[in-house]
Amino acid sequence: METLHLISNSMPLRGVSFQALTERATAARQAGAPEILLAELAPTLTFGRRGPFPEDLTLSEDALRARGVSVQAADRGGRTTYHGPGQWVVFPVVPISVFSPDARAARALAAALVGALWDTARKWSASDTALRSTEEGPELGLWIEDRKLGSVGFRIVDGWITHGVSLNVFATPLSFLGLRPCGLDAAPGFLRPAPDADFLAIGESFRNSVKARLTRPPAILASVSVGS
Repeated sequence: METLHLISNSMPLRGVSFQALTERATAARQAGAPEILLAELAPTLTFGRRGPFPEDLTLSEDALRARGVSVQAADRGGRTTYHGPGQWVVFPVVPISVFSPDARAARALAAALVGALWDTARKWSASDTALRSTEEGPELGLWIEDRKLGSVGFRIVDGWITHGVSLNVFATPLSFLGLRPCGLDAAPGFLRPAPDADFLAIGESFRNSVKARLTRPPAILASVSVGS
C-alpha cells in the first residue's frame, strides 16, 4: 500500500465535466487506489446534498444552460458554487485515516483544506495582506478582503474523502454567472487579474499544498496504510 507522500501526481484534467471528475474519483475510491486529482472543469454550478437552493441563483437554470453553464447536484455539503475555466479544483481521493485516526475529523479536514488555499494564495498572489480565512460556517474558505477566493466542500464516504477544494485564479465571462456563491451576497475574488503563463504552475502548487496539508509527520504516516 502507498502512503500519501508517495502518491504521484496524475496529469491535470482540463475541460472535463463535473460528472466525469466525480466518476473518476468514485472509481479510485472503490478500487482502493488513492489519487489527488487536479482539474479545470467545464462551466458548472453544483449544489450540495440539501439543495437545490433556488435563492442562490440570479438566472434560471434554462438561461444558464443556454449560455453553456450546467447545473448539477453534488454529493457533498454546502450550497451552490461555480466550477469552470480559470479555476482549479483539487479532489483528494484518499482515506481519512491518512489525515487523522478519527473518522469524524471533518472540522480538522476543513481547516487543512483552507490552509492549502492559504499556502497557495500566499505563494502566488502579488500581496497577501488582504487574505483572511474562515474554517467553518457559510463563509468556509479563503477570502481576499470581502471577496471569496477559494471554497471547500467535501464528504467522508466509507472512510474516504470525496470532493474537495477550489481556487479561483482568473475570471472568464462565465465565471459565477447567475450565482450568489454559497448563498452569500459577496463577489468572487481571483488570484490574478487575467490569464497568464503561471496557470498550470499554480494548479500543481495548489495540489501539492493539499497533499502537504494532509500528510502527517513521517513517523506517524509510516504506520498508516493508504487504502486500509
